[in-house]
Amino acid sequence: MLSALHLSLDQPGLGTLRDVSLDLCPGEILGLSGAAGSGKRLLIQVMAGRLDAREGRVLLGDQAVDTMDPFDRMRSVGLMERPFDYGDPDTPMDMGLAHLTVLDDPDPDIVDKALDVVGLRGHGFSTLTDLDIGQRRRARLASLLVQTWNQDEDQLRFLLLDRPLDGLEGDQDREMREVLRAISELGWGLLVTSRQPLEGLVDRRLSLSVGRVVDPAVLGI
Repeated sequence: MLSALHLSLDQPGLGTLRDVSLDLCPGEILGLSGAAGSGKRLLIQVMAGRLDAREGRVLLGDQAVDTMDPFDRMRSVGLMERPFDYGDPDTPMDMGLAHLTVLDDPDPDIVDKALDVVGLRGHGFSTLTDLDIGQRRRARLASLLVQTWNQDEDQLRFLLLDRPLDGLEGDQDREMREVLRAISELGWGLLVTSRQPLEGLVDRRLSLSVGRVVDPAVLGI
């Protein structure tokens, strides 16, 4: 389990957290909604170990995230931040992922499995310009799968995804939802942020309002 325990932090430009606690379980898709500035992006950065909370802590299993070796932490917790659709369009993507993954020498078999999961194996793309916005996000998801898959099978694995469905419509939205569900069915725990409800995708929903976790029903969503 990946747990946030009583997190509090003020970060200019990212918002505020006020005594935020939540648990993310393996195989679960947890939706985190809230208005702009509610603290969603700040929360996933703290949970990924990118920022330290002023108060509280984040646990991966029974280990505090801020005490882990950064590379070991990235092998268990993948973070997809915005903007995630940009990059040098002339940069070749060896195996589709080389310039995206944090691993120096990713296992080719795992790369193939990750591309299968996101529906891009055999696509034949070599640069970012070959991909539409939905495919670029799925390529980024594949890189996070490689990052967190290339380890012991018993290791906990989580992905924290900042508004991955924003701007997607029609087939792009449907394909992304199918990929997120497939990843969770393989055992990853996913925390998906959104400004809107995530009906039909998430197993459980929470909302942030001015840095605090609230029942979605209280907000009428």
